[in-house]
Amino acid sequence: MALEDYPVDLSPLPWQAAEWEHLHSALQADRLHHALLLAGGAGVGKSQLAMVLAHRLICQTQAAFSACGKCKSCLLLKAHTHPDLLLVEPESPGKAIRIDPVRQVNHFLSQTAQQGGRKVVVIQPAEAMNTASANALLKNLEEPAGNAHIILVSHQPSALLSTIKSRCRMLLLPEPAEDKVLPWLEPQCTGRADAQALLRLAGGAPLKARDLLDDDRLEQHAALMALMRSLTAGEVTALDVAGQWLGMDHQQMLQWLQYWLSALLRKLQLGIGDADIPGERLGAAAVPHIHRYYDKLARARRALTSGANPNAQLLLEELALDWQALCRAGLR
Repeated sequence: MALEDYPVDLSPLPWQAAEWEHLHSALQADRLHHALLLAGGAGVGKSQLAMVLAHRLICQTQAAFSACGKCKSCLLLKAHTHPDLLLVEPESPGKAIRIDPVRQVNHFLSQTAQQGGRKVVVIQPAEAMNTASANALLKNLEEPAGNAHIILVSHQPSALLSTIKSRCRMLLLPEPAEDKVLPWLEPQCTGRADAQALLRLAGGAPLKARDLLDDDRLEQHAALMALMRSLTAGEVTALDVAGQWLGMDHQQMLQWLQYWLSALLRKLQLGIGDADIPGERLGAAAVPHIHRYYDKLARARRALTSGANPNAQLLLEELALDWQALCRAGLR
């Protein structure tokens, strides 16, 4: 998203109170590292926290707990026109951050802050930087010019170069506890879904749960589960299912399949979960095979985002055929 597409919210999300207190205390004590790495799973609010921190760093009311929202800098931030904040993202989701935007970062940091305060760069997702762009950032990560801060946001910190991670102070944002999220999520459900079930469907990621309320995603999920029930029961062919998968958002569909398999494994191993989950009839003997299939879904997701451009149709057909074979063996 472009900078103007981000909502101007000056407060951290409700479950980020401890992380924000840590950051604010470090800032007040002049101990905030110039290069921060906010790491954690997608959908826990890392980008929101990065922008809240960026606004606080640039706000001219330096004694405030958060950005004041009233000073000249805050007004420029609200208008998305502050010259001392730079956001760097891929041109489109799944693409790499190439070297030209990072050269722009280096030029931006070499200039004097136009409003006389701090300069802030936010790069997300940081793992999207290719090797050349990551190497081009190293000098400024180690020793940025002037009063500058660089905030990296990463869903997969393990994918970052070790030379990048070693120059940053990492703050891990874990999956929040349900009791911290549900009071925030429930008012947004407006009767369309149970907030707890929605959060679990999103793998515990609050912002992903909120996004499921957009458009017809809940209906898409229900259709996918009905399709998997039919495939598991042998009522449709694997190739028919793969054909329908092909028209879906592949990453979202594969992620939903992983969430479903996680719930199915809990049911088969622990007896916990929905009373009528697709695949329950496979029984406990299928558990090792389901674990292996889950891993295969994870590999498929990585392949589809690797930039290697695998043949999506062949990949999805193989996945559907494998699940069909697993079910036929388990239901004998």
